[in-house]
Amino acid sequence: MKHLSRILSLLILVSAGLFLANCKGNDPKPKSEEETQLNKLKANVWKISTVDGPNGNVTTFAGMTVTFSGVYKQDGVYSYTSTPPTGSTWPSPNPWKASSPWKFTSASSAPTFTILATDYEPDLPMTLTFVDSGTLQIKFKSEGQTFTNGRTNSVNGEWTFVFKK
Repeated sequence: MKHLSRILSLLILVSAGLFLANCKGNDPKPKSEEETQLNKLKANVWKISTVDGPNGNVTTFAGMTVTFSGVYKQDGVYSYTSTPPTGSTWPSPNPWKASSPWKFTSASSAPTFTILATDYEPDLPMTLTFVDSGTLQIKFKSEGQTFTNGRTNSVNGEWTFVFKK
């Protein structure tokens, strides 16, 4: 009887040990929606597909790319940089800055979110939408931002830039 009691105690101890060994610690902190969106933006060099301006489709941006960068932190400021369209010069007039710091304007939810490009005059809200897994659409309204290469022209109105992976 003593042996049966010891064997049973040993089995209970081994079972408890195996059970506890299979328990995982706390799950890592889930990523915020902003961090998820930032990672999607940073995952690719985005190549221009189409540009629609106040006067319709604009072809002078052919060959342009945009790259997003930064390390996520709550209320962080990130950046984007762009290569000029084919021919290595920006069209004039031009509503798009070659580079700018930016930040999320509020908690975002996929697939559309808003960023605030902070190096425009005044700060420029841009609505970004992942149309599908390979298409990024950026919409904004240029209202008096006066910049091109020499910041001499103004391009007012609604703009839509569509980028592909």
